[in-house]
Amino acid sequence: MGTTAGRLRLLVTFVVLLASLAGSPVSGAPEMPRYGGVYIKNNIYTEPVSMDPLFALGAPTIMVQMNIFDGLVRVDPNRNVVAPDIAERWTHSPDAKTFTFYLRKGVLYHDGTEVTADDFKFQFERVSTPENLSPHLTRLTGVVGFKAFQEGRAREISGITAVDKYTLRITMERPNLLLPFTLTGTWGSAVPRHAVEKLGKDFGIKPVGSGPFVFESWTRGRELTLRRFPKYWRKDQWGNQLPYVDKVVFRSIRDMAAVEAEIAAGRIDSAWIRDSAYVKYKTHPLYKKNLVEGMEFYSHHLGFNLDAAGTPWLDRRVRQAVNHAIDRKTIVEVVRHGNSYVAGGPIPPRMFETEQTRKGYEYDPEKARRLLAEAGYPKGFSVKILSPDTPNFVAVNEAIAGYLNEVGIRARLEILDTTAARVRREEGRFEWYYGSLGGEGHPLIFLWRGFHSRSIGVPGNWTRYRNPQIDQLIDRAVEARDPNAMLRLIRTAEDIIVEDAPWSFISYTKGTVVHQPYVRGLRATPIDLDWQPLEEVWLAWSPTGR
Repeated sequence: MGTTAGRLRLLVTFVVLLASLAGSPVSGAPEMPRYGGVYIKNNIYTEPVSMDPLFALGAPTIMVQMNIFDGLVRVDPNRNVVAPDIAERWTHSPDAKTFTFYLRKGVLYHDGTEVTADDFKFQFERVSTPENLSPHLTRLTGVVGFKAFQEGRAREISGITAVDKYTLRITMERPNLLLPFTLTGTWGSAVPRHAVEKLGKDFGIKPVGSGPFVFESWTRGRELTLRRFPKYWRKDQWGNQLPYVDKVVFRSIRDMAAVEAEIAAGRIDSAWIRDSAYVKYKTHPLYKKNLVEGMEFYSHHLGFNLDAAGTPWLDRRVRQAVNHAIDRKTIVEVVRHGNSYVAGGPIPPRMFETEQTRKGYEYDPEKARRLLAEAGYPKGFSVKILSPDTPNFVAVNEAIAGYLNEVGIRARLEILDTTAARVRREEGRFEWYYGSLGGEGHPLIFLWRGFHSRSIGVPGNWTRYRNPQIDQLIDRAVEARDPNAMLRLIRTAEDIIVEDAPWSFISYTKGTVVHQPYVRGLRATPIDLDWQPLEEVWLAWSPTGR
C-alpha cells in the first residue's frame, strides 16, 4: 500500500508540474504566441457612442474602434512616439508646412477593397464638416483651405491632396511639426467611402474598417463582439500573422462587485478595475501577479464655469482658494485607496517622460479662507458641482464638498449619468463640474484641448477659459521647430494656467487592469490602459468551463 500511495503522490506531483508548465517556454526560450480562443474583456464604462470613427470620443468607444480601424500613423504603445501604421513612412518640407505620407500597398478593408489615399482625404473632410457634428471638428485647424471648407466657401479642403493612390499630402498654413501626432487619433482612421455613402448613419452600427478585427455584433447594454480579420496586414516580430485570438468580446458590466465575481468565475479574461477593488487585487495571492498598472494621461479636476456672469469664481483668488482648500494627498491615499497620483498641475508628468509631479497648491485651509475674504467672500458662498455617477467620481466629490465646507463654500452635488453629465459639461450648463481630460499622447495637444479658446465646448475647454497669452504660447509651441523650444513654451503655459487656476487640480489617473493568468500581451499603455492593441493579445492556454 505504501508503494501505491507513493506512486499516487508522484503522479499528482507530475500532473501539477505539467499544469504549471503549460504555455511556458522551454530552457529559457521566449514564450511563443498561441493562436485561437475567445478573449473576453470588460467594459466598465458607459455604452459606446458609435462604431463610426467620426465620433471617436471616450474610453468605451475608442477601445473598440481602435481594433476595427487603422490610421495613417499610430502612437507606439510602449514609447509614446508616433509610429507608422497604414502610412509606412512620411516626410515634411524644410519649412515644416508640407507633409507627405506614403501608404502601404495592398492594405485591405474588411469587405476586400483596398485602402487608398482618397479614403483618408474623404475621412478628414467628413470630420471637418460642421453638419456631421464630430467632436473632432477643429482637429485640422491650420490646414490650407480648412477654414474655407468649414464656412462653405469651398467644396474640399485644398490642403489635403491624394497625389496618387498611395500618397497623401497635407499642407499647413504655418509650420506644424505636431501634425503627425495629431493624426494618431482614431477619428483619423481610414474608412471606405463606398460603404459610408451606402450605409449612411448605419455605418455607426455596421462599420467597415481595415483593422485587426471585423465587427460582428452589438447587443446594447450587454456585449459587443469582434472577430479576427484573416487578411490583416500586420505581423508580429517573428513574422507571424496578427491577430492571435479568434474573437474579442467586450462585456458591459459597470458594477465592480459583479466584475469581481465574473473574474473569480473565469468568465472575464481582463478588466479595468475601480478604486474599491484595487486594494483587494494588490494583495490577492493569485491576481497580484496579474496586474498591469501605471500612470495614464488623464487629469482629474474641478472645473469652474468662467462664462457664469457675476459669480464669485470669476475672481482668480477664489479659484486659488479652492485649490488650497482641498487635501489632494488624503483624497488619493484614503478615498482613492492609492489608485491615483496627486496632481500639481494640468499635465500628467509622464507626458514629459518623468514621474516627478510639480509641487502645485499646498493644502492650506487658512490661506483659502484668507483668499476668500480678500475676494470679498469672508462667509463663503453656495455652489453646485456637476458629477458623473461613476462611483469613484462621486466618492471624490463627497470628499471635496467636505473640504470646501470647512472654508465656507457650501457645495451641493448634482449627480447625473455619465452621458448626461458630459453633455451638460460640453454645453456649459453647470456652475462647477468634476471630470477628467485626457486620452492624448502629447502635452501640447492636451493643453490645446483643455485651455485654448478655440477648444471651448466639445473639444475639452469646458471651463470656457480665455487667455490670449495662453493662446499665443500654444500657437507658438505648435510652430516651434526645436523640440526644446516647444517644451519651454509648454512649461511656461502650464505655469500660467496653474497660477490662473481655471481648474482645481486633483489627481492623475492610475490605470489598473487585472487579468487571468493565461492572458498575454497586455501593456501599460500610458494614454489609456484600456486602449490595448488587441491584435497582440493571446491566451497561453484555453480557459476551462467556457
